[in-house]
Amino acid sequence: MKGTVSLVIAVTGHRDLHPDYVSEYQKQVVEILRTLKDRHPHTPLLLLSGLADGADRVAVYAAQQVEIPYVAVLPMPKSEYRKDFTPESAAEFDRLLGDRVIELPVAQGQSLSEIQKGGPARDRQYRELGGFLVRYSQILIALWDDQFTGKVGGTSDVVKMKLGQIRSAERSHLMPSNFNGAGPVYVIPAVRAGSPRPQIPALRCEQRYPAGRNGKDYEKIYGLLDEYNADVACSQNPAFEKAVRQSRKFLFEGGEAVGLSPAMEWVATVYAYADTLALRCARFSLRILHATFGLLGLSGVMLAWLHVFEGGDPVLLGYYVCLIAGAGLLIWETRSGRRKKHEDYRALAEALRVQFFWMAAGLSDLAAEQYLLKHAGEMVWIREAISECGLHDPVAGLNAPVASDLPMRLRLAHTWVRGQANYFSGKQTQYRRRRRFVVRLAQAGAALGLIAPIAAWLAPRMQWPAEAEIVRWSHATAAVALWLAALLWNYIERRGFEQEEKEYARMFDLFCYADEQLEKYELAKDFDSSVETIRELGRAALEENGDWLAMHRERKLSPHNLVG
Repeated sequence: MKGTVSLVIAVTGHRDLHPDYVSEYQKQVVEILRTLKDRHPHTPLLLLSGLADGADRVAVYAAQQVEIPYVAVLPMPKSEYRKDFTPESAAEFDRLLGDRVIELPVAQGQSLSEIQKGGPARDRQYRELGGFLVRYSQILIALWDDQFTGKVGGTSDVVKMKLGQIRSAERSHLMPSNFNGAGPVYVIPAVRAGSPRPQIPALRCEQRYPAGRNGKDYEKIYGLLDEYNADVACSQNPAFEKAVRQSRKFLFEGGEAVGLSPAMEWVATVYAYADTLALRCARFSLRILHATFGLLGLSGVMLAWLHVFEGGDPVLLGYYVCLIAGAGLLIWETRSGRRKKHEDYRALAEALRVQFFWMAAGLSDLAAEQYLLKHAGEMVWIREAISECGLHDPVAGLNAPVASDLPMRLRLAHTWVRGQANYFSGKQTQYRRRRRFVVRLAQAGAALGLIAPIAAWLAPRMQWPAEAEIVRWSHATAAVALWLAALLWNYIERRGFEQEEKEYARMFDLFCYADEQLEKYELAKDFDSSVETIRELGRAALEENGDWLAMHRERKLSPHNLVG
C-alpha cells in the first residue's frame, strides 16, 4: 500500500545445514514471520537475503510460503557471486533472484581482481553483506549453531553486529538502542551437515537483544510503526488522497518532479502521507487546546459570578462542568495519541524531506544515521522507517550520479533551499504576529485586572450612585481579567511562540545565505561546493527539527498543568 513503511527482517546462517532438519528450519522461520504479521497486521514485512545455500534460501522459501516479498542482497557482482555455487545451486540461485536485487560494490581499498582471488578480500565482501543486512533491518533471523568462530563475515560476526557488540569507532558513543542497525536476533538452533547425525535439536526460537534492551522495548517501537501504517490504511479516501497530492506538490515547491529513481519516489510518497497525517493530527490537537483554554476561561467567569454575584448552585455546577470538560478533553487527546502522532509524523516527514533533496543532489548520506541520535527508546522507529529508502535502489554509496545529471539534480535541490527560505520567512512573520496579538490581549487583561479595583475604591469616596453594584462589577471584572491574562500567558508558553519565532528566523538566515551561495556556485559551475552546501543544510534542518520535537515534548499540556 502506498505510503506505508515495512518491518524489515534479514536472515543469516550456515550454508551447510544438516539436510535432515531443513524442513523443520523452514517451519520455524514461517512461524516467526506469521507471528510478526499477526502482531503488526497493518505493517508490510520485507525479507533481506543473500541467497546463499542453506539458511538464506530456507528463509526465502518460508517468505514465499507466507507471501512476504524479499530483496536479494548480493555481496559482490552477480557473475562473481555465482562462482561460489555448484551448477545446481547456481540454477536455483537464478530462479530465486526475483525483481529486487542489490549488488554491493567492491569494498573501499580493494579491487574486483582481489576478490576473485579469494581469501581475506572475498571474506571482507561477506562482512560488507553482513553490515548491510544489519544496517537496513529491524530484526535478524539467525540459523546458527551458537558457536562464535570469529570468521570475518560469518554468521557469528553478523549476530554480534546486530546485537551491538561490534561498533564502528565513530559511533561507539551511542547506546545500543541508538546504534544504527542494533536490534533483536531470533536464533534458531542449527545443526551443520559436517556434524555426526545428532538427535533432533530443540528448535524453539530464542530471542536475544542488545545490552540494556528487552522485547517490550522493541514491541513498543514496532507498535508505533504499525500505528503509522494503520493510520495510512484508515485514511484512504478521496479527501485524504487530495491532501496527499497537495503535500507532494509542496515537496516540489508547487511543481511535480519527473524521472525519479525508485528510492526517491518511495521517499516522496511516504513524505506526502506522513506530512498529511501530521497536519491532520496537528489541527485536531490545536482544536483541543483552544477548546480547553476556552473552557478554562469560562470557568473563571463562572467562579467570579458565583462569589461576587452569588450565582448559586447552577453556576457552581457550570464551573465544575467546565473544569471537568477541559480535563476530559486533554485526557481524551492523550489517550488518542494525536499530539504525539503529530510530533512523530512531522519528524518523519521532515527527515524524509531532507533525505529526498540529499538524494536529488547525488549525496549518499542517510538521514536515518544523523537524525534524533540523542533520542532513544520509541523514537528509534522514525530512523528505522527512513532507512527503508536504501532498499528501493542503490543508495548510500552504491551508485554515483551520472556527471551530466548533476546540474539538473542540483537545481532541484536548490529549489528546496529557496522554498525553505521562503517558508521560514513566512513562519517567522506568522509566529511574530500571533505572539504579539496574544501578548497584547494578556497585557490588556492584566491592566484591566489592576485598574478595575480602583472603581471599587473610588465609589464610596465619590458617592457614586449604585455604589454596591460598581464594587461588585469591579471585583468581578478584575478577577476575570486576571484569570484570562494568566491563561493567555500560559497559552503563549505552551505554544512556544517566541522560541519558534527565533528558530525560524535563524533557519531563514541560514537558508537565505545558502540560496545566495548556491547561485554563485551554479554560475561558477562549482558543483562540489553546491553539494557540500546542501549536505550541511540538510544536517542543520535535521538538527532544527530534533530541537523542535524536544521543545514540544516538554511543553505538552496535560490535566496536571492546566494553568501553569
